[in-house]
Amino acid sequence: MRGSKTWMLIVLIGAMLLPGSASAAKDTMPPRTTITLDRPVPSSGWYTAPVRVTLTVTDDRSGVRKLWYEATEGNRSAGVYGEARRRRRVSFTVYRHQGVHTIRYAAVDFAGNRERTRVFRFKLDSHPPSVQIAPTSDTITAEVGQAWSRTTWNVYASCDDDASGVSLASGCGRHWIALDDEPFRAFTPFSFSSEGRHVVRTRATDVAGNRTIIVTKNLHIDRTPPTVEMVRPASERIVTSSPIRLEARADDPLLADGTTGSAVRHGFFVIRDQATGYQQASGFAEPTGDGTWTTEVLLPSGSYEIRFTAWDGARNLASSAPVALEVVYCPAAPELPEPDDLLTCTLR
Repeated sequence: MRGSKTWMLIVLIGAMLLPGSASAAKDTMPPRTTITLDRPVPSSGWYTAPVRVTLTVTDDRSGVRKLWYEATEGNRSAGVYGEARRRRRVSFTVYRHQGVHTIRYAAVDFAGNRERTRVFRFKLDSHPPSVQIAPTSDTITAEVGQAWSRTTWNVYASCDDDASGVSLASGCGRHWIALDDEPFRAFTPFSFSSEGRHVVRTRATDVAGNRTIIVTKNLHIDRTPPTVEMVRPASERIVTSSPIRLEARADDPLLADGTTGSAVRHGFFVIRDQATGYQQASGFAEPTGDGTWTTEVLLPSGSYEIRFTAWDGARNLASSAPVALEVVYCPAAPELPEPDDLLTCTLR
């Protein structure tokens, strides 16, 4: 009999300690959940790296039955969701999207007491802003990695910390600009007109502290036209039955800062018939690689004025002094020419 009473007492005590027992039923206080992040909030108010979130639940009586939580990332509905049963601590990482992250959480104990839903927010921006240099000039020619002007460059640079068009990032905080070897300064639009090769540099930092790489743009000014001269023919009288070879030389002088200019890019010969005043271009001449430009033309008998015109990469134009040329065109001789006919053509 005594043994039966002992077992009944043990069962009664165990029932009182189990969740849902009479002792649990007397639990009227909901659990309490606290949230901690893996590091303090930065002074800017923005985290710049993934954040580890820990939820910890305490319940003094019946015990934690379930912890519910969700973390929405930025302006997206997708995020971290979960239910933890009979667990007092849950950790997860928020890292995917930019913007304000909202965490909602609540716990329920075995007595059915539900904690009110708590809300916690923090801001995450792990991407640097984007910067762009936007120069303008009334005379611009561009090539790969280079841009040339003959006058003045007006420089504007933009900073954008939200390419999506929705305000999710922290925004541009500080924006710097520099010309050549000058130190960086706070950006304001500026202009420069000194001849030479120049490099504009810009960088920016957003409010969160993310810094861009330095973005550069080569903006050059060349106001010096090429030096051009005719090489052949000289002012002379030519008797020929073949195309006449025209040759000129064009060089691009150094710029005011001692650097190389935009280089001679195109050239052509201009031929003027002095009898009729008719003027024609020979088409683009071909460079030979040593500053010499050549072409061949077939001209009828007559008096001509020939000059060479060239322009550089900045479109500075220059023309040579003209040469006077008298052409006596002699058709190709027959296979068995008569000496008198050939003599007559040569002395014409």
